[in-house]
Amino acid sequence: MSVATQVKCPFCYAYGPARRGPEQECDDCLRRWTPVPTREGAAFSISGRPCRVTAAVNNTVLPPRHGFAHESFRHPDLARLRRKYRLGRIASGINAEFDRQLALRDWVCAAWAAGQPSVPFPPLVHEDHVDRMLTLARREGRAYFCTYKAMASVELASAFGWTARLVNIMKHMVHEIWSNDYNKWVLHDSLYNMHYERDHLPLSAREIREEHHRNGARGVRAVWGRGRRDLGPAHCADFAWYVVYMHNNFFDFPPGDHIHPLLMPRDRWNRNGHWRQGVQITRRRGDKYLCKGMVVEESDPRQLDYKINQTEVFLLQREGALWARFQHNMPNYGALMTRTDGHAWTTHRNCRKAEVLWPLRAGTSTLEARCVNSAGVPGPLSVIAVRSAR
Repeated sequence: MSVATQVKCPFCYAYGPARRGPEQECDDCLRRWTPVPTREGAAFSISGRPCRVTAAVNNTVLPPRHGFAHESFRHPDLARLRRKYRLGRIASGINAEFDRQLALRDWVCAAWAAGQPSVPFPPLVHEDHVDRMLTLARREGRAYFCTYKAMASVELASAFGWTARLVNIMKHMVHEIWSNDYNKWVLHDSLYNMHYERDHLPLSAREIREEHHRNGARGVRAVWGRGRRDLGPAHCADFAWYVVYMHNNFFDFPPGDHIHPLLMPRDRWNRNGHWRQGVQITRRRGDKYLCKGMVVEESDPRQLDYKINQTEVFLLQREGALWARFQHNMPNYGALMTRTDGHAWTTHRNCRKAEVLWPLRAGTSTLEARCVNSAGVPGPLSVIAVRSAR
């Protein structure tokens, strides 16, 4: 049975078959509740008062199929990086989160020259920590290529309270940062200080690959720098294949540790294909990454671009009143924030136990909810508006 044909328990978040009638019962925790629909246009009644959902942006939390090892934002190395390199100055005076992320990419691109490092590769030994890279670049003029810049970007993103992940496309290493502004993953290239957009919307690696296979990436633009300068049509053939490193705790587990898996799209565009590079092409043998036994293949775009930092709202009736419960999937969770009708925000440390009584007033009432991580960065906002008769 698919998730779409099931009902999610607002207490333990288990999925189960929907029962006939208004009352539902969870097969896991055995609790009962009367759900209220949260989709826009849905009608219901509270104590005989007819109500209708007039607006709904409810960020659903989907069950993840693949685990991800996240860096702790409380890691002592992050605090040292912030102090030593005065990272707060990088995005000083910039309000929009995405613009701040562009400022960080711009800084990483200029922090050291692009070139071959003086250490053997692979493996990444001694110089994989961003602090050592910056120190050697400033002291000895060391240069580093795309892999090191992407790794540094992932580590530095954690210092700002952002979640990032390493992405290897064909012959090039890039990274993605979760954007709370756009509520999606956005691919960044720190070597060339650029990203990709379609209709002025930044794209993820999965979206770029999809555009490449679907129509040759017509409409995809290469965008440079923090000023978002349009460089013209993008060349996206290298996105035909890619893998996502399913961890970003690089201070303790550098990439290539052969412990954490890699996520690779496997769908109708590469169902019987082989990712081959270098001598693999001439010999017509082998599969990049697959031969290492570390790859997890996935076809569902929702899992490839699994949404994080979401706050889902559940509405339920109890004793003639409307109540709200919540679920989140924010890494490095700090607190749940809720408010009704524009009043002051209420902080809930335990999201699972949080309950909010929502007294509907005559006219339109609003409920807002979002989570904030341990670095103080808020996630996307969930908003539900209900119009109630007098």
